[in-house]
Amino acid sequence: MSPYSAVLKANFQVQLQYRAAAWAGIGTQLFFGFIKVMIFTGFFQSSVRRQPMDFSQVIDYLWLGQALLLILPFRIDRELTQLIRTGNLAYELSRPVDLYLFWYFRALAVRAGSVFLRVAPMIALTMFVFPRIGLENIALKPPGSLEVFLFFMLSLSSAFFLAAALSVLMSVTALWTISAEGVDQLLPSFVWIFSGIIIPLPFFPESLQLVFLFLPFRGMLDIPFRIYNGDLSGMAVFSSLMIQLFWIAALVLLGRIMVNRGLKRLIIQGG
Repeated sequence: MSPYSAVLKANFQVQLQYRAAAWAGIGTQLFFGFIKVMIFTGFFQSSVRRQPMDFSQVIDYLWLGQALLLILPFRIDRELTQLIRTGNLAYELSRPVDLYLFWYFRALAVRAGSVFLRVAPMIALTMFVFPRIGLENIALKPPGSLEVFLFFMLSLSSAFFLAAALSVLMSVTALWTISAEGVDQLLPSFVWIFSGIIIPLPFFPESLQLVFLFLPFRGMLDIPFRIYNGDLSGMAVFSSLMIQLFWIAALVLLGRIMVNRGLKRLIIQGG
């Protein structure tokens, strides 16, 4: 087993230990999911204009957002920044591994493990239980076809890689700063707004849509969700997948450059 697959497996298993937190999170995400559904129900009932997505598409978007919320890198990697701050990074440097890849696979495992515990119960409840208890109008619908499902899974996989790349990129800024708290406080604001987790991005003003195209955040949730609900189809799916791949490559390259340059200027004090 390579050191990268080993760290992926180990950190994934660590995340699986937090079962109580996962069940509490499911309850919380259902609660906030219902709040969002009620808000958009009122919005559609009172609106006379044609909306960028129909109501059923919005419902799918909202429930997928609640089920897959923890893909998003809301926080920097505290373990990594603590290693840098305390000087224990010296132990990391002694490993015969590519440090960037080592940290990248750790970030990927955190995303995957956190989502794994919650996604199946959330999908089961919103897709299969809701219709049986009279909530079929706000239930998560299955994908329109096998082709849509496969493209969704491809895009969702890319979202994990993109989120991990952003997490490492933000975390290694600690190589240049005394404290990473500033980045840690600033990052959630961009992630919450520009990923589509609060409001689906198509509902933002058209003047902002072009801005979203030049940011990596929509590739973490908005693109896979709009493939799933049918809002993106045909060539739009392929172009969106290319956007995700571009940002993965760009953030990985930038992160690797930052790690390499940061390590060259690193001074570990103590003795």
